[in-house]
Amino acid sequence: MLDELDDRYGEPPAAVRGLVDISLIRIVAAGLGIYEIGQRQDALLMYTDTLGRRDLTPLTRALPGRISLSRTAKPYLAVRLKPGEKPIEIMRKVFDVLNEAEK
Repeated sequence: MLDELDDRYGEPPAAVRGLVDISLIRIVAAGLGIYEIGQRQDALLMYTDTLGRRDLTPLTRALPGRISLSRTAKPYLAVRLKPGEKPIEIMRKVFDVLNEAEK
């Protein structure tokens, strides 16, 4: 989609690229059963009703010591962020690992 925008209108501004990134993340997240994404201090929180039923072993191997699952009334998967790490990059990594595990 970004390639098509580039072809028709030239390089889009960073804000447009950011909006496209967020839209793509929301689509992938919804496909994985993640209905809300947030951040609290040094943790990325992904709220879901379905991740607790999945085998999270591939994710804990990809991000050792950084994954936790909260089974509260509003369950979420937490990924601890390292200093300087960009949340959007970690979301992509989490989604890639979860998608690969489903194959």
